[in-house]
Amino acid sequence: MKRIISIIAVLLVLTLALTGCFEKPTKPSGDNIENGEVVISKVKDMSAYFTDKVCLGIASITTENETATANKYCTDYEHITRLNLNNGTEYIDKFLIIPKDNTISYDIYSVKLTDEGNIEPEFEIDLDNKEPMILTCDDYESTMPQYGIKIYSNGGYKDFIPLSFSGYDGSLNIFSHEANVVDLTIYE
Repeated sequence: MKRIISIIAVLLVLTLALTGCFEKPTKPSGDNIENGEVVISKVKDMSAYFTDKVCLGIASITTENETATANKYCTDYEHITRLNLNNGTEYIDKFLIIPKDNTISYDIYSVKLTDEGNIEPEFEIDLDNKEPMILTCDDYESTMPQYGIKIYSNGGYKDFIPLSFSGYDGSLNIFSHEANVVDLTIYE
């Protein structure tokens, strides 16, 4: 009888020890687990910028602020997805687009100016993005957008933000979208 109790105790200890060895890995802060593997985020923790209803961050990248932008927001700037819509002109606009999390997706569109003076999406360019992206495009006239971003949330929210700059001070123009989009541009 003592022998059976000893064997059960040893088996119980071994079972508990082995179960502890095979625990599910804990999720490191800012990283994701996909198919059991840790996927390191390409951007730093952005929770300070994504407050209230803000769900998308956009930074205008210039030659002067590119290093500072990469250092401030990114952990792996070189491997962020890039969409190059530049036709070889020397005047380009470059934007870093960062969604709040995987509940937010965004599409890139070319835009058109309607007869009423509204800027609307025209042609789909890149759809259903959920990760950070660097968008490079021609800069024909910085105050008239060539492209725009349509954002969606799992909660059903939608918005369209033309990518342009203010004619007043040259800042990224997110006028009337401030509740949902944050300007991450580093102005030097």
